[in-house]
Amino acid sequence: MNKEYVEREALIKDMREYADRKAACGQIELANGILKGVERVKNFPLSNVAEVKTGHWIGEGDGYADGEIVYDVWYCSECNYCIDDGTDDPEKLPRYCQDCGARMDGAG
Repeated sequence: MNKEYVEREALIKDMREYADRKAACGQIELANGILKGVERVKNFPLSNVAEVKTGHWIGEGDGYADGEIVYDVWYCSECNYCIDDGTDDPEKLPRYCQDCGARMDGAG
């Protein structure tokens, strides 16, 4: 089973806002129950996880083939690490930056 993680402070903020809306509608017992849940969330033990850095390769071309620019020098969008080994196929580039460890999935 894949584990999913949430940002604790964002969850607590959302729960408090929800409790406030319920209290404003006269649902005081429900609001109080939600606020008890907030206390449980605040005191729940943390998992040991690391934030994943993401980025993408930025191509630099220095020549043309069949009228199209050929990208054969690549830079990490996060740390500017350079790959200059003649790789002209982005599908063959590493999935992680060898310098900073960013996951190169195009999200950065």
